[in-house]
Amino acid sequence: MAVDQYVCAEALVFKPEPVKRTAVLGCLRELGFQKINQASSFDELNALLQSSSPDILVCASDYADEDLIKLVQSLREGKVAPNPFMIVLALSWCSDDETVTAYRNAGVDGFLSLPVST
Repeated sequence: MAVDQYVCAEALVFKPEPVKRTAVLGCLRELGFQKINQASSFDELNALLQSSSPDILVCASDYADEDLIKLVQSLREGKVAPNPFMIVLALSWCSDDETVTAYRNAGVDGFLSLPVST
């Protein structure tokens, strides 16, 4: 069931594995997002963050990925993208205290433990 409130919102999805990235894209489309960019590498993610201004960044990792955590910290410090206040949502199969704390301290707005559904 698509929701009209997300039609104008722009999302950026970062997940290196194509199959898992496609699943996240499907969830966002089901929620009503129509403007969705995707990145499969950190270089691609950095380029998209610098050239666009998404409303939400959905980043998925299977563990407390230091590169991803550093990227979120740099984003919050205004070093990566023009909008340091975009919503950052982290998705992970690993929801132990260490992983959740690392992402929270980096500045994510929300953390979802996989698997998720719309």
